[in-house]
Amino acid sequence: MVKPIDVNSPVSMNMWGLKPDFFEVLEKGFAEFLAGLKADDLKGEYLLPTIIGGLLAEGKVDVKVLKSNDKWFGVTYKEDKESVVQEVRALVDAGMYPEK
Repeated sequence: MVKPIDVNSPVSMNMWGLKPDFFEVLEKGFAEFLAGLKADDLKGEYLLPTIIGGLLAEGKVDVKVLKSNDKWFGVTYKEDKESVVQEVRALVDAGMYPEK
């Protein structure tokens, strides 16, 4: 059974604001991540949400969630490019962003 989703439901968009010293944590963790990869693993990913989620579970970091009513869009796959170009063009045309 398909359950309709309310268009006003909150969604998650990851945009992180991190302090400079956090990059030391990432660098150390990345070395550990690489050391744990199998030689034939071509799809392993060092994902920031997973890293921060683990640190949250260990009580090592705090995260503040901010609400935004803005429309977000981005490029994940090459097929996304055209729609993002159109969205940015619309923002420029509306005066929200400068031409250059």
